[in-house]
Amino acid sequence: MKTIRLLLLISMFAAFPLRAGDAPAASQPAQAETFQPAQPEKILVRRDDAVITTEGNNKTVIVKLFPLFHVEKYRGRKIVFRMNVKRTEGGAPLKCRLRCWAKPGDLLADKRYPIEYGRNGETVPVECILELPNMEQLKHIDMSIAFTRRGLEKCTWELSDARFVEYEEISSPAGKKTVDMGLPAEFTAEKEKQPLVLVKDGKIGFVIVTADKPDAIAQFAAKELKDHFALACGAAPEIIKESQYKSGHHGGRDGHREKIRDRSRSAASGNAGRGTAG
Repeated sequence: MKTIRLLLLISMFAAFPLRAGDAPAASQPAQAETFQPAQPEKILVRRDDAVITTEGNNKTVIVKLFPLFHVEKYRGRKIVFRMNVKRTEGGAPLKCRLRCWAKPGDLLADKRYPIEYGRNGETVPVECILELPNMEQLKHIDMSIAFTRRGLEKCTWELSDARFVEYEEISSPAGKKTVDMGLPAEFTAEKEKQPLVLVKDGKIGFVIVTADKPDAIAQFAAKELKDHFALACGAAPEIIKESQYKSGHHGGRDGHREKIRDRSRSAASGNAGRGTAG
């Protein structure tokens, strides 16, 4: 029974990656996650085009919000936000932020997403794959699109064809095998045949790794995963920072520095649990 419960928990949390951390807001485009949508799109809602500009606006941060209400059915799931952006003048970079709300004024969590953009006058499609937290209080979300004023420089961004659409899984590239339960792509078929032991004789054989500065969503998910393992197995994994994992050491419960075993195996991709053979 414990084995079944454990597998169910792993499947649930693998669908919600714990990797987090704000993408740097720089003038150079950041690398964004790519997604090839099925045709036609399953549109949840479209939003009106907008222009955000410093002209006639004395605020330091100029913002446009694209809301999506009644997202209860998408808790713990992915949806996609798409739009086209064009900077017509100025040099201020555009920033994109997902905000999750219980009610107006009651922010549950937020996460920043990188935006790729071209030179002034060039229209560029933008896509953000949104992983909504599985929080009972979550009622609606919005995408905050903003830039920060640079002195007296005039800057204008045009935002068009903004919409939220349903997320659809895509098949893996030819010749590559997709591994279930969020296991990393570097897992070969040979490694996959070997059992991945997470708990043995009541002892946890992996750790949960978060970014060095995890956002609220990652912190919540990491704690939930830890607590569920404690309920299912009577033992809970440690939560450590990514820099500790990369160094190969982390602090043990009794304060000593314990070598993390077999870095090549992990319980989930990204910042989820890093598994070890038991």
